[in-house]
Amino acid sequence: MKGGNMMTETVFFNPGNSLGNFQDYNEAVRSAKIYRQKHNELEDANVIVVNGKHNDSYDIFLKDHAEKNNDDNEPYTIKKQI
Repeated sequence: MKGGNMMTETVFFNPGNSLGNFQDYNEAVRSAKIYRQKHNELEDANVIVVNGKHNDSYDIFLKDHAEKNNDDNEPYTIKKQI
């Protein structure tokens, strides 16, 4: 998913695991990059920016926190992987 075209992928997260919620996509990407830089131990983990199921905001999550779909999780669409 780095660079080039990205296929749409739906992932499930518990909203309580969000590292941040933003109304502006660019702000979400900037915050995800800052988080990634501050946490160098995340060598293989990815911080991702996702669009919520209502497409009205952007959240950032650690991709490793993706979960299987159950009643507590919401579907998100990956917009950018950092």
